[in-house]
Formats: sequence, C-alpha cells, structure tokens
Amino acid sequence: MKKFILCAAVLGLFACNSSTENGYTVNVALKGDPKDLASDTLILLNREKGEDLISDTVVLKDGKATFKGILDTPQYFSLKIKGERGILARMFLENASFDINISLEQTKPAVSIKGGGSAQQFIDSLQQITSELYAATGIDSLMKIYPTASEQTKDSIMKIYEDVTGKISAIQTAYMQSHPTSFYTLEQIAQNVDAMNLDSVKNKLAVFYALPEYRNNKTLQKVLATVNNLENLQPGKTAPDFVQNDPKGNPVKFSDVYKKYKVTMVDFWASWCGHCRRFNPTLVKIYNDYKSKGFGILGVSLDTDKEAWIKAIEDDGLAWEHVSDLGGWDNAVGMQYMVHFIPQNIFVDQDGKIIKRQASEEEIVEILNENLK
Repeated sequence: MKKFILCAAVLGLFACNSSTENGYTVNVALKGDPKDLASDTLILLNREKGEDLISDTVVLKDGKATFKGILDTPQYFSLKIKGERGILARMFLENASFDINISLEQTKPAVSIKGGGSAQQFIDSLQQITSELYAATGIDSLMKIYPTASEQTKDSIMKIYEDVTGKISAIQTAYMQSHPTSFYTLEQIAQNVDAMNLDSVKNKLAVFYALPEYRNNKTLQKVLATVNNLENLQPGKTAPDFVQNDPKGNPVKFSDVYKKYKVTMVDFWASWCGHCRRFNPTLVKIYNDYKSKGFGILGVSLDTDKEAWIKAIEDDGLAWEHVSDLGGWDNAVGMQYMVHFIPQNIFVDQDGKIIKRQASEEEIVEILNENLK
C-alpha cells in the first residue's frame, strides 16, 4: 500500500502547475451520439438559484465547448445540459484550466476531468486511489453479502472496510494539512464542523478569512455562521428556548418543560428513522429507571406525517412530552439546534444550562448518574 501514501505525498508537487492568472478555462468534449440530449447547449453554474447564482451557457459545436471566466473566490460548480435535470459533472472551480471529457456511449455518461486547481486535482487523485483500494480488497462485493453473512464473516468484512476507509481518511488528512487554504479543505471543514473542536475550527477559518479571495466566499460565510450557532450550544450555555405544538395542537414551551425536571433530554427523532426506532426501547428503559429521580424527556420529531408520528409514539410507548412542526428536516427547532442527523439529543439542567450535546447511549447513563444523585 506504499504507493497510496506516495500519491498523497506528491499531490503538492503537481497541484500548482495548472493555475493561471487569466481566470478559468473549461474545455468540454462530448464523445458519442448526442441525439438523445435535450439540447446542444451546456450550462456551467454554481447553484440552481439564489442571489449569488453564477451561470454561463455555451452551444456545443462538433461536440465541443469552452467556458471562460474569472472567479473572485473558489466555488463548487456543476455542468449540465440545458433542459435536463441531471448533472453531467461537478468540479471545484478555480482560476485554472480544466479539460472535461464526457462519453455518451454508456447508459450513464462517463466523465473524466483533467487539470484544474489543487482541489480538483486532489479529488481526481483520491477517486483513483479509492477505486484501486476497492478493487484490491473487493469491498463492494463484500458489502453486498454483509447483511446475510455470519457474525464471524461480518467482523472480517468490517475490518477490511475500516482498513480501507482509514487509508482514505489518512490521505485526506495529509492533503488538508499540507493545503490548509485549499477549497477542498474548507469544504471538508464545512461538512464536519459539528464533530470538530470549535477552537480548532475557528483557528482554521481565520486563516481562510485573512485571504482576499475567501473574504466573500459563501462556503466560508456559511461555516462561520454555523460556528457562531454551535458556540451557543456548548456546555454551560443556556439552551435556546422554543415553542412547538404537541400532537393535540397545544403549544409547548421548552423552558416550561425543563423547569419541571432536574435533567431534561431533548430527543430529536422521527417515525421514519430506523436508528431512532431501534433505540427507543433502550430509551424507554432509561426513562423508566430515572424518571423518579427527576429525569424528563421532550421529543422533537422531524416527521412530516402527523398520523405516522402519533402512531410511532404509541407503538414505541414513548410516555413523555412530544412536539413537532411537521417540517421534516426543516423543523424550526432542529435547524435552531443544528440537527443534521438523528437520533440526536441535548441535555439541560433545571435552569436550562446545557450539560451535554450528542450524548451516546453510555454517556446518557453517565450524565444521569452524575446529575441525579
């Protein structure tokens, strides 16, 4: 596996070779019969809508098209056919030269991206390394038999899977450490900020913000806002208050709930969430063991179907208060509390001070034993 580590080490050697001071150039070449395409016009855009929408169109000529422009800041762009919903290719667009070859000879278009800036070159290299690792270990085939395999075989498969993902993660980490201001690094911070140390994140973001090309970057602005919100959810802070309706339509105020208990757990879940439903029997047992000592739960559902929500409460025996605005992932409380996965929780004391966020099953019991003496 030494060659994979070598790939990560040499990335920095070629990552700067394609940069240009004259903006970006995206050369597109289509191979195959384009008769089934909705049109002969290609669109290069950074998002589907919004005030900061950047969109350019070029008509294909003999299967080829070229986009040119100048970016003030690196962004994630998509290439698509006008009139079609699907995306042909995605790239980290910087002021560099890109060559995109698209073959229409398969059922699903095959895309190859060459050149580009540091971020795109790393993505291409990482995809190649990942493909080689997957082929060498046969992990795709192994994961298909995993659900019906014996426990011993499952353990063996998971060891292989963890080894593969560990190697990939090490390569990503090495790249981000050697390219602290790459747009890829910023995207990874944005995607994983919830699981990172906030002080470390703030230090990393300060480096980006000091660079003129990132000062107005939407991804940077978004992750900075996320950090500000997460700071309000740290232990010792007063949990943001909220009001949502219970299944009968009665408004429930969070601060009215936590004042009744020594420790209150806000449980973010949904009737359609398999992990949530599988954990519910355990949560019911914990609740029954500790409710007499001052433990309360407020369930916040990310459901959209009221009947399914109520049925799940009854079927799982969740004998505590529940609220929802039936907004799904757009649930106002879920967004307020930065909920991007479920099940998820946050614990507060009788004054609303946050004790712990995203506690594991083992930590739940530890929190209750520590705070309900």
